[in-house]
Amino acid sequence: MESFVSENWEILKALRENVFIVENKNNILINGNSFKKCILKKVIIIVETNVKSTKEGIILNDVLTDSSKIVKLYGVQKDGDYTCLFIQYIEGSTLQEYIERNHPLSNETIGSITTELLQLLNYIHSKEVIHRDLSPSNIIYDENEKKWKLLDFGLSFYFSGKEEGSKNYSLVGTPGLFSPETFGRKAGSRKSDVWQFGCLVILLLGGKLKPIHPDEAEGIRDKDLIPDIPENAHKLCRNFIKKCFIYDPYIRFDSNFLNSHPFITYQKEKKNCLQILSRDHRLWVEATQKKKGIENADKTFFFNGDQELKVDTIPEGTVHLIFGNDFNGIIPDGAIPQTVKIVDFGTDGKSIFNQILTRDNFPRGVESLTLGNHFEHDIPVWPNKIKYLSVGTKRNQIKGLCSKIETLKYYGTLKEPLIPKNIPSQVFNLLMPLCNGPIKEGTIPDKVNFFAWGSLNEEDIETLMYLPKSIDDLQFLCPKEVFEKLEKKHIPKNVSILLINGKLIDLDGEDSLLHKNIIC
Repeated sequence: MESFVSENWEILKALRENVFIVENKNNILINGNSFKKCILKKVIIIVETNVKSTKEGIILNDVLTDSSKIVKLYGVQKDGDYTCLFIQYIEGSTLQEYIERNHPLSNETIGSITTELLQLLNYIHSKEVIHRDLSPSNIIYDENEKKWKLLDFGLSFYFSGKEEGSKNYSLVGTPGLFSPETFGRKAGSRKSDVWQFGCLVILLLGGKLKPIHPDEAEGIRDKDLIPDIPENAHKLCRNFIKKCFIYDPYIRFDSNFLNSHPFITYQKEKKNCLQILSRDHRLWVEATQKKKGIENADKTFFFNGDQELKVDTIPEGTVHLIFGNDFNGIIPDGAIPQTVKIVDFGTDGKSIFNQILTRDNFPRGVESLTLGNHFEHDIPVWPNKIKYLSVGTKRNQIKGLCSKIETLKYYGTLKEPLIPKNIPSQVFNLLMPLCNGPIKEGTIPDKVNFFAWGSLNEEDIETLMYLPKSIDDLQFLCPKEVFEKLEKKHIPKNVSILLINGKLIDLDGEDSLLHKNIIC
């Protein structure tokens, strides 16, 4: 007796094991869909279940329903020991074929394709789907609709409201696309897809990946996992890729923040890209650095200060504690539960809180601390887990900070110049927008990636040479007459996003004078 597939479908081409291009011999309908040609994927049934319950079937049929962005699932049919997925056949070229045929691609084409592909990634991530194999062979250009679409969700993961990555430990996908957390046998996530997306942009530029499989990675250095960015990459594109390749997945950009990166916004609407850049860097820092690795950060308690703070006022189990801007009361010993990991005294520096924090009234497990403009006492160092620290304008020196800080937002001034080791060596994001004058050699740690400084006078410009090579994003102010003299040669070559006096500069612009290369 013939099977359903062999009776009704003619195999035109085998793509790989159990995946075929087939022709509809008898013009049968699948779920009411009529089509002549499709992709047939056969998935072996291990446990007897509903035929629609294959992972890819659920994702394509029930979750990702926008066929303008992904291939359409016509239907699912049981056939003996297999579940058969009938998937839309698209006339067109894969991204791999497109790159091979059209290399080298222009900067404009690379930007356009990257922007369109990012919309696809945003779409599946918004639906709580992780693709896990964003290889160029799994992206196709639909010649009929004139759009790029995502293919092959066979390795995808749908976390459906569950904690992302909680079950996603299997080592699957294409060598060269594996993210560092995959090598560490940690759960994959949407951030793993972002790493793979960075690899796609490398390939668009004509670059090469490093096809290392996790099983072969013993002894490999961390930096050897990061693909080299081709020299022909535009500075904004280079910065975009680096945001995809941030080693720590907690602070790696997600697809939503990437969508607001100036490399993308520049393609769409130049005039708004600076506003989006400023807004979204702040949001990114809040969403990633401030809550980095902290579980249950949504367990928030707001204390506005209109009542007396007592030992039992703040609920046990609170993780994120926010004091109102007008709170300036004494904190009783033991009033803040030890479960608290994030403490905000007010918002945007507006808090009037200015009471002494002690080992008895401030929990030792705090990892994120925001102090307002009025706080002038010693910053607590006994919570030696603090990774995020924001301090207000009352400060006039930096000293004695927790050594584990990764984001330091310092809105004070400096009565004395910085010296080496004032700033903890682990700092990744460093904002010092009210600190003016020259940059002293050895004072900015060599892990800093984002650096915002105050004002530089003409005699201070040469001190930019003392910035570490790790810096990708640089912001500072200077007098108008100094700005008009600034040239590309004054900016460290590693910098790929530059804001001067609130103006975004095209570092690949034709003119050597920076003020003539303003993007927005």
